[in-house]
Amino acid sequence: WKFAQRDMKFYGDINECRSCDTNPTNIAWLMSKCMWPRSSEQVVVGLRVDAKDHRGNWFPGSIIGIVQEPSGETSGEGERTGDRGIKIKVHFDNFSSKWDLDYSFSDFSKGGVRPLYSNC
Repeated sequence: WKFAQRDMKFYGDINECRSCDTNPTNIAWLMSKCMWPRSSEQVVVGLRVDAKDHRGNWFPGSIIGIVQEPSGETSGEGERTGDRGIKIKVHFDNFSSKWDLDYSFSDFSKGGVRPLYSNC
């Protein structure tokens, strides 16, 4: 956190390139954390995330789709699909689309999907 605060001092300043281009991780983490959705209505395509795959491994990726489901649908495990019935599709960096996974908004609050660089 303190590294991100240090880098934010230079954000928009002439020293920004030297600080942020050398190590963009801190700014990317901070921006992802600031943009983190607090409700299903705030989820946006393009948001960078760390997400847990079906084996429990963390990988960075991006939200590539948001699908509103009819009310009352459940996931394959029999649990409700999340806040207001949305499915969020995540594409993992450096993997083919066959590895894309769907998450519910409850995965965001339970910690299965987190801001970029929180776990990877």
